[in-house]
Amino acid sequence: MISKLNRNGFTLVELLAVLVILVAIMGIAIPSISSSLERTKNQQNESRYKVLESAAELYVTDHKNAIYQNLGVATSCYIVIGDLGDYLSKEEMKDSDNQDLSGNYIIFTKPNDYKYSTTNGSYSPC
Repeated sequence: MISKLNRNGFTLVELLAVLVILVAIMGIAIPSISSSLERTKNQQNESRYKVLESAAELYVTDHKNAIYQNLGVATSCYIVIGDLGDYLSKEEMKDSDNQDLSGNYIIFTKPNDYKYSTTNGSYSPC
């Protein structure tokens, strides 16, 4: 009579074993995926800073006379990122977390020497 019942399915022990295996796989995979996402965000931000630098170069090219007159004896000045709005789209002025980029681009008297900074330090505006 027992042979006629033909029990199909999984036992509780088998199901628990599968769950333990899945949890172990997820424990290995999740940190790898999250670090990969973080690296991707960092790469996106680096790309955005390069776009900002290109916009700063265009800004300096368009306003070269006024900037270098304002510099006088100083060796550097800064441009507020908000002033680059004519050279960038709204998406280009946001970071990978979709937050507005803020800060300054510091321009040095050497040609094509720019540095992004979140503060203006001791530099004067261009």
